[in-house]
Amino acid sequence: RYNTVIRESQTVVEMSSKALLFSVGFPVPQEHNIKEDLKIAKELFSIKLQNNYSKILKLFGILRIQREPSLYGDVALNKVPGEFYTKEQVEDYLNQTKWFYNLCKEELKEFLK
Repeated sequence: RYNTVIRESQTVVEMSSKALLFSVGFPVPQEHNIKEDLKIAKELFSIKLQNNYSKILKLFGILRIQREPSLYGDVALNKVPGEFYTKEQVEDYLNQTKWFYNLCKEELKEFLK
């Protein structure tokens, strides 16, 4: 079920982003859309993370937009969640999510020292 992969990818990106915010002492928002918070906190992160910020924000934005369709589908389009995504889309989102997760792990290693 491709929609489940999209939903889980969105969760990984959101939770990893919140972990990054927490690690630099930024107040962690209680909502799903934290893109603006990530923008505000940019200067608190490493140069490596900052150099990837446009890619990170794009991934966060895309997966955030896909959150509801991956859960509920779209009544207006008469589509259930599983009908929204192709295998290629899912593989792309999954690869980007893995990239971001690994980047976060590197960043958080410094926090855990």
